[in-house]
Amino acid sequence: MRIRLLCAASVLVVTLATANAEQRRELDAHEHGHGSLNIAVEGKTVALELRVPGADIVGFEHAAKSDKDKAVLKTAKEKLSAPLSLFRLPDAAGCKLTSSFAHYTKDEDHAKHHEEHHGKHEGHHDEGDDHLEKHAKSEHAEFHAGYELTCAAPDKLTTVDFAYFGAFDKICERFDLTRIKTIGDSYMAAAGIPAASADHARDAVAAALTIRDYVAAENSARVALGEPAWEVRIGVHSGPVIAGSLGEHGIDIWGDTVNVASRLEVASDAGRVNISEATLTLLENATTEERGTLPVKNKAPLRMFFVDQLI
Repeated sequence: MRIRLLCAASVLVVTLATANAEQRRELDAHEHGHGSLNIAVEGKTVALELRVPGADIVGFEHAAKSDKDKAVLKTAKEKLSAPLSLFRLPDAAGCKLTSSFAHYTKDEDHAKHHEEHHGKHEGHHDEGDDHLEKHAKSEHAEFHAGYELTCAAPDKLTTVDFAYFGAFDKICERFDLTRIKTIGDSYMAAAGIPAASADHARDAVAAALTIRDYVAAENSARVALGEPAWEVRIGVHSGPVIAGSLGEHGIDIWGDTVNVASRLEVASDAGRVNISEATLTLLENATTEERGTLPVKNKAPLRMFFVDQLI
């Protein structure tokens, strides 16, 4: 039986993305598909296949024509070709990379699905033609990467996680946040659940600023080694949420507060923590930069602030 509680909480959403991505994604399921990671083990050989919508990595799904898009695409391929810097594998498994590839290709499955869907609705000429024209103007592409590893103890390969998320877990634990879930390159946590806290907003923002600083330090080290850097965008919103236990799978949360936190992340800038007026009101003392009232997808415009530090 699931138990659901109404809680006052602050929700933190973090997204890591390739530098210079022009468009933004949201924590909802991507409208053009989902990312997937397939794993096969044979003896001590482990094969991984990663497929991710282009928008989830570079912020677009069209062919790279401008120099800026080409540079973003090149950086993304470099990152995807180095799985041990992307994914966190158990040390006990003793895995070493033997080969890898990363391609940016047209999403044939999406195109096929659309053709089949359109064929089933030929009778709706006006609606179908408009829908077809809309899709004809947009392209759908994905990243396809493959890796082969040799693992000394493949039976110890019990988890595969995004490398940065392990550090985020430790930061959230330090500030009493609960990790809710990860979707692709996004990480969600919340303060004020399962145990109520009067300081949930301050805890969430403190964690957000620490994550921002951690990624900045990691990027400095990566650039010094000639490795590509990651951009991080963070959004925090405070309000009521419905929290429910998923048993061994942890806790999940629902409600408008979750959606607004996701929208704030989308509206943030690289390396900044974007918060709502509701969160700012609960902080009391903080150094912030007012951004004004900005448009938000499927919601009324929101007053937003960048927070630089807590006082």
